[in-house]
Amino acid sequence: MRPDQQYRIFVALRSPDGKGVLSVTRCEKMLLYSANCRDTTFRSHIPGTWEDFGAAISTAGRDEDATLRWFKRPVELALFDPVPGSTIEIGHIRMLDPQGHDILVNGDFSRGTERWYFTDDARLIWHVKDQYFMSLFEGGALGLASFVLLAGTALTGAVRAMARGDQIAAAVAAALVAFVLSGVFDYLLEVPRLATLFYLIAFCGLTMMRTPMHGPGASGISRDRSASRLDRPAKPG
Repeated sequence: MRPDQQYRIFVALRSPDGKGVLSVTRCEKMLLYSANCRDTTFRSHIPGTWEDFGAAISTAGRDEDATLRWFKRPVELALFDPVPGSTIEIGHIRMLDPQGHDILVNGDFSRGTERWYFTDDARLIWHVKDQYFMSLFEGGALGLASFVLLAGTALTGAVRAMARGDQIAAAVAAALVAFVLSGVFDYLLEVPRLATLFYLIAFCGLTMMRTPMHGPGASGISRDRSASRLDRPAKPG
């Protein structure tokens, strides 16, 4: 959808109970959040009868917040019934650009629900406020065990590094403890930014599992290198 244009929407719908309302919303999406939305509403007047509706939706303001003019937010066209307990049926939907071309694919549903995705912005309906229960729900016992093993191993590596006097390890261990405790009250890996931060910190903890080389072996190598430097003949000069 191009910015600063007028697009026309045409839809055929009916409401078996006569109470259904179809809301059509065009938004720019940022993960769970919507921005720069434009919407229109179609209300059925005759119960159980197909009716045709049409309206215009503007794209004014689209791409205003594009980063470096290249990274633009994706656009979502959403259809929903805002009246609880009511039902709507959609026969077809078309969206015409200023040149009269239909830009929707499978708007007549001849290929079923291909290109259409059913979702719910009320995420608390399916969102479990517990990282461990969500890991069990999404990945089963193996997924939960993998998450616990990763966090536990990374924390163990950080604690061992603390015992060796590594000051950075204290920050890594504190971050991991804060994450695993906060996970009891919220699903933290749902947010990509938090998930990325967790995996990076866990990787830091895993790299601290290795003990730096000390003892006779390391001393012997150092002595050999020192001896090799001492045994070199002096250069004339």
